[in-house]
Amino acid sequence: MKRKMIITAAITAALMAVAPTSFALDAGVPTAAQTARIEFKAAMDAYRTAMVAFKADRQAKEALFKAAMDAFKIANTAYAAQQKSINGALKVAVDAAKSVRSAALASSPTPADRAAIKATFDAAVSAATATRGAAMSSLGTKPAKPVKAPVVKPVKPTRPVA
Repeated sequence: MKRKMIITAAITAALMAVAPTSFALDAGVPTAAQTARIEFKAAMDAYRTAMVAFKADRQAKEALFKAAMDAFKIANTAYAAQQKSINGALKVAVDAAKSVRSAALASSPTPADRAAIKATFDAAVSAATATRGAAMSSLGTKPAKPVKAPVVKPVKPTRPVA
C-alpha cells in the first residue's frame, strides 16, 4: 500500500511539473500547423470576398450582354428585312425581263432579232444587278453579334495538410 502511494505521488508530482511548461508553450509562439490554419482562414475570407465580387461582376456583364444581344436582334432583323426587299426587287426586275424576252421570242424572230432580244435581256438583268449592288452597298455592313466578356473565377485556396 505504501508503495502505491509513493508511485501515485511521484506521478502526480511529475504531471504538475510538466503541465505548466506545456501551457506556457501553448500561450507563446504558435506552431506551424496553427499558423497554417490562421493563414488558410484568412485566405478563405479573401476568397469569399472575391467570390461575392465575382458574382456581382458576372451578373453585370451578363446584363450588358443581354442588352447588347437584344439590340443586335433588332438591328439584324431590320437588316434582313431590307436585304429581303432589295433581293425581291431584283427578282421582280429579272422576272419582268424574262417575260418580255419570252413574249418577243414567241413570234419566232430571225437570228438577228434573237441576238437583239438576248442583248436587251442581258442589259436589263445587268441593270437590275447593278441596282441591287448599289442598294446592298448603301445598306452597309451586317450587324456584328456581340461577344460575351470573359469573367475569371477566383481560385479557391488549398487546405493545409497538417
